Amino acid sequence: MKWNYIRNIVALALLLNSCVFQEARNEIAVSNAKWNKILSQKKIVVLTESNSTDYFIYKGQTMGFQFDLIKKFASELNLEVEFVLMDDLKESLKLLASGEVDIIALNLTEIDSRKDLIKFTNPLFQTRQVLVQHIIQQDSTKSNSKILLPIRTIDQLKDCQIYVPSNSVYAHCLKNISSSQKIPIQVIESEEYSEEALIELVSNGDIDFTVCDQNIANFNSYYFTDLDFKTPISPLQNVSWAISLGEDSLLRTINNFLKKVKQTNWYTATYNKYYGENNSISSNISEFHSGSGESISPFDKMIKEVSQTYHWDWRFISAIVYQESKFNEQAQGGYGAYGLMQMLPSTGNKFGLDSSASAFVQIKSGIEFLNWLDIQLKPQVPDSIERINFVLASYNIGYGHVIDAINLTKKFQKDTSVWDMNVAFFLSVKSQKKYYNDPVVRNGYCNGTRAISYVKQVQERYKAYKTLFPK
Repeated sequence: MKWNYIRNIVALALLLNSCVFQEARNEIAVSNAKWNKILSQKKIVVLTESNSTDYFIYKGQTMGFQFDLIKKFASELNLEVEFVLMDDLKESLKLLASGEVDIIALNLTEIDSRKDLIKFTNPLFQTRQVLVQHIIQQDSTKSNSKILLPIRTIDQLKDCQIYVPSNSVYAHCLKNISSSQKIPIQVIESEEYSEEALIELVSNGDIDFTVCDQNIANFNSYYFTDLDFKTPISPLQNVSWAISLGEDSLLRTINNFLKKVKQTNWYTATYNKYYGENNSISSNISEFHSGSGESISPFDKMIKEVSQTYHWDWRFISAIVYQESKFNEQAQGGYGAYGLMQMLPSTGNKFGLDSSASAFVQIKSGIEFLNWLDIQLKPQVPDSIERINFVLASYNIGYGHVIDAINLTKKFQKDTSVWDMNVAFFLSVKSQKKYYNDPVVRNGYCNGTRAISYVKQVQERYKAYKTLFPK
């Protein structure tokens, strides 16, 4: 009887041990399942957001920090990439949980409440949230309103209305501050506006405050010189990619890639390309010429020669060259643009341009690109004078985005052949979810107000050049 009992105990132990090992094998199989599927299909599905830094189309070329990093990751593993664009975090997490996407590649900060839902990769970089406000504030709560300095401490947020995108880390951060430090903050979550669109609303005076990540602030400080981005409201936080829980093989592969790539000059250059100090070329309308008034630039003779060949006003071309490079033929601009005309490599190659090209070739290639845009837009905009605005906007932000704006204009029954108050308006709202997610839009998010500003500045400079140089 005793020996039977012992044999039964041993048998049970062996059975349990076998079950434990089988469960472990099952877990390993599950953890490898997605990675094996990715390898067998040679394709990885990545969710990111269409905005000015992660994924966007600029002058016809797809680019962005997340886009470049994912493409490099996939290239090293010989994988095709399918991008899914989504700006709703809750919906993004649902797609990840259902297996419809393999990676969420956003500026996703690591917070404890998310760790039960997703697995974070090694960090891409660190950032913190900062308050977005005007450099000088107007106290509108009192009848005798007065000028106030920007907010610099957390306790000054008391009773402030702060607009943030819905379901964002910004909302979580502000609510945590409000509850933990007992500071009443009115956190207004917007389902319509992205973080960059809210920054623009602050600049326009439509709202007083919003919040964004420091790296987003670095990028936008070039465009919104009236705004203050200096007040941090959170400590430094890791920014990472996210995958489903239990995907150990995929996690190891990504982490090995990130560990290696972050030690390279390529990674540093890519980060600085989108978030560093040299991410764009600023322009100053008051400095509309570089000479004493006898000439616009050292390139006058050259610009006149090429412009005459292609039937453009040389002063108009000069206005574009100044706006793009301030007549610096060695200028290095945002996203790899270079030279007098600041053409991107992908566009320049189509018109016989490379980074070693002479100033003459730079100007010639830029004018040939303008001619191409003019021909493409002629069916939609027959009037040649009106069409110039469309050509300039396309040169600045990309032909595809302008076509999107034309399609939106048509859908909402406005005049597709008129720039002001029509196509320009719909280009300006392409930073809003309602519009860049519209079925007639093919090129996603863009900050169209920058292109509208570009058109205005070039046209104003052109008028000034015509006044100074009648011939």
